[in-house]
Amino acid sequence: MAKERILMYASKQWSTNAYEYQIEKDESPFEIVPTSDLLSENTVNQAKGFNIVSIFVNDKLNAKTAETLAQLGVGLVVLRCAGFDGVDVAACTKHGITVTRVPAYSPHAVAEFAVGLLLGVNRKIHRASSKMLHGDFSLDGLVGWDLYGKTAGVIGTGATGAIVATILRAFGMRVLCSDIYKNPSLLDTPGITYVDTLDELLPECDVISLHCPLTEHTKRMVNREFIAKCKRGFTLLNVARGGLVDSEALLQGLRQGQVGAAGMDVYENETEIFFHDHREAGIHDDNLGRLLLLPQVLITPHQAFLTRDALNTIVETSLESIRQYLSGQRLHEVQHSLNKPPVTD
Repeated sequence: MAKERILMYASKQWSTNAYEYQIEKDESPFEIVPTSDLLSENTVNQAKGFNIVSIFVNDKLNAKTAETLAQLGVGLVVLRCAGFDGVDVAACTKHGITVTRVPAYSPHAVAEFAVGLLLGVNRKIHRASSKMLHGDFSLDGLVGWDLYGKTAGVIGTGATGAIVATILRAFGMRVLCSDIYKNPSLLDTPGITYVDTLDELLPECDVISLHCPLTEHTKRMVNREFIAKCKRGFTLLNVARGGLVDSEALLQGLRQGQVGAAGMDVYENETEIFFHDHREAGIHDDNLGRLLLLPQVLITPHQAFLTRDALNTIVETSLESIRQYLSGQRLHEVQHSLNKPPVTD
């Protein structure tokens, strides 16, 4: 039996290995063809001869790229992530391209990492490790504060945000939540309360954790005005989308002490930076460079999802989408499709 070849954009060895292991384990008739390039208008022609392509969080699939993919014969685009703000789904649907994603690979992995960032930046764990590597075992500059008795704000209470709220409550924190849709799992939990507006939440919180999608309404929601409304010296956490935070405003807030600390696994201009080794080429992003040098900032390279459990879910879900597509299902018929069904009167 001939194998179905799948072009994997933005491929890294760890991702290729995960897919190849599962394919071999299931004896699936698939072959992964990796490329380290991101999908874009400049690299789309690599998809010639493929029916299926796989993309990741920083690939860009705009209307022009969708049209080209269709002309090349691509019928299925499989996202190896939950976020899809880089994909013009309407254009893909127009050209008959099915687009699927992995809606919830492991909310626990991301939520636990968010709390890990909080503990790390608050208790200066990254600074302590760096000091000791240079022979400095003193405690200077390592004073943190108890989470117990403080107030945390969770903006966005889907699966990940709800878990973060529950964990922070277990630390003995008071938790204020903001979301258009109230998560039923949090409604009857003592110590966890929904507020009607962000203006009620921001001035109260020692910690603010972001867990909302990136949309035209949430892009750079953490700006100068947002930061000015917050409690002075608060800690900002972002494991959601880099574009939620205006990095210029964050830098200003940190310099002025309005922002006490920041723990981030994402960055607004991460596309050409994260997932790559820049030790020789250097980082040509001034804001990121400045943030990395600040002792009260802890930034990681978009790794919150990276657990064995999450990888297994990502691989299994995306391979199942491929199987459904090859069985004849198209567009919105595939289980985790982003294509909307046609509107009927």
